[in-house]
Amino acid sequence: MERKYTLKEIRILTNDMTQEEFAKMIGIEYRRYQNLESGKVKLLAKELFQICDNTAFSPKQVKL
Repeated sequence: MERKYTLKEIRILTNDMTQEEFAKMIGIEYRRYQNLESGKVKLLAKELFQICDNTAFSPKQVKL
């Protein structure tokens, strides 16, 4: 079974980026990313694919 990574783990493993830098990289508002990482809102499919397109992680590795 493939390991699943939280958004925070992915962000840290991707050049130890700040939340603001990571949000900008994937094309969403900083506040939206904060809410995603804290679990206040659900990750949209387009956001998942933006994360995967800009990092070395596959959709199966992202903990939803």
